[in-house]
Amino acid sequence: MKQSMYEGIIGPMMVFGVFGNLNVIVAVAMKKTLRTKGALLVMILAISHLVCNLSELKILLMRHRLLNLFLTLVHKRELVMAISRRIA
Repeated sequence: MKQSMYEGIIGPMMVFGVFGNLNVIVAVAMKKTLRTKGALLVMILAISHLVCNLSELKILLMRHRLLNLFLTLVHKRELVMAISRRIA
């Protein structure tokens, strides 16, 4: 239960993080006045943070898919066991 609650909180935060980092990257790339040394450093940090956010989102999605697959298989097994008990 704690793991799903953790993922429910972290997942949307990761999506907002991706959105914010993309905004920083686009703003620095498009506006010539933002191309200072400090702004370029912030853009590089946003790029690295974007890569981390995307990889973490991928892990969360894969974990969610595998959990759903496992629960589906367990449910099917229980259903088959219940049917075989009724037949016997």
